Amino acid sequence: MGNNSNKYTSFRILVHSLQMTVNVTGRFTHCWQKATAWALNSRRSTSTKIRLLKALVWPVAMYGCESWTLRKPDEAKINTFEMKCLTQVLRVSWTAKKKNEWVLNTAGVERSLLASVKERKLVYFGHVMRKKGDSLEKNHARHNSRLQESR
Repeated sequence: MGNNSNKYTSFRILVHSLQMTVNVTGRFTHCWQKATAWALNSRRSTSTKIRLLKALVWPVAMYGCESWTLRKPDEAKINTFEMKCLTQVLRVSWTAKKKNEWVLNTAGVERSLLASVKERKLVYFGHVMRKKGDSLEKNHARHNSRLQESR
């Protein structure tokens, strides 16, 4: 009976990891739709819009990022989302063909969304590994690290 429970749990983890790409994309789309309403308000200053973006939109977009499996396409989507939000805040048309560096310099910020996601993942990993006793998460992390060492 315990063996079936482990198979079921492993299957749930597999299904969860397969659905992450869909969930990440859907979450960014939802956040983008919510962000455009206040980003288009011209009465707010650019610095206020950027602060609102970081305080209201990014936490929603990053919710649960500790459990995401980040692959290169997912990292590209996160960077694209960040640049799309900043471009919208600055009210730069997509036909203006401005480079990402120009947008970042004009906004006076650096790319930080992907770094925040990776930092949260590391903090959560440390929390799991310091946890006393055995847990499914700890066993999964140890198993994955052994697989990467053998490659």
